[in-house]
Amino acid sequence: MRWSRSIRRCGGHGVEADAALGVGDLADLPSFNWDGPVSWPVRRRLLNRLSPLLFIPYLPAVFIVSFMRERSYYGLRENLRMALGQAIYGGMVQFYVARYLYLGLPVDTGGAAAERPRPSGGGHGGA
Repeated sequence: MRWSRSIRRCGGHGVEADAALGVGDLADLPSFNWDGPVSWPVRRRLLNRLSPLLFIPYLPAVFIVSFMRERSYYGLRENLRMALGQAIYGGMVQFYVARYLYLGLPVDTGGAAAERPRPSGGGHGGA
């Protein structure tokens, strides 16, 4: 589905990357002079463990919270669209957290070299 691919890739790095960051070790993330704890809080670890049970109710919960929080910024139609997009993205992150936590992280296949080639500019000069 086309919308599924675009949601998985929104934010520049995608749902899979967000989930992998949440499942990985906090000490492995860039700290930017952070002097705090180097492990995820107990609440975060518990919610990650419960993610197989939470990803379905997460969708309506995020939708309602987003819809109510942003109602003064957007019109009704735009607010519905934004809240639905945030709910789907959040639910997919929870799904991938569960997948990576219980089935393991995927093996790195080479990063950008493994991506499909993108279309070029079509002869508009350039390298």
